[in-house]
Amino acid sequence: MKGEYMKKQALLMLLATLASPIGAEQSEDKKGWLEVSRAGNLVTIEVYSKFEENVSGSYTLEAKKQGPSGTSISRQGGKIPSTTDNVLGPLAVSRISLETAGILEISLVVTDTNGQTFEDTHIVK
Repeated sequence: MKGEYMKKQALLMLLATLASPIGAEQSEDKKGWLEVSRAGNLVTIEVYSKFEENVSGSYTLEAKKQGPSGTSISRQGGKIPSTTDNVLGPLAVSRISLETAGILEISLVVTDTNGQTFEDTHIVK
């Protein structure tokens, strides 16, 4: 029985490894990302970007809040200036109150002047 358990554990570990994205972006390779924190019912969302030198772009941030009181969606966006390969940000800081039974879906889309699009999403419960 113990041997069977070990086989199942090894199989689960192998499946978890295979399910992990290969070549996933390291944080230093990301072009746009969110940093999300929560203190009680207050969720803070920060938008960051890092492009190559002399590349600019734009971002769109969307937050969809669902809870007992209903649903609300807020959107904001802006330009991302070109840099000398440094991290920019926070480009935007948003604070959203989230009810105890609420769910917040946050989506960031960053597009550079070369037409490349980068996305980051978070769900807060």
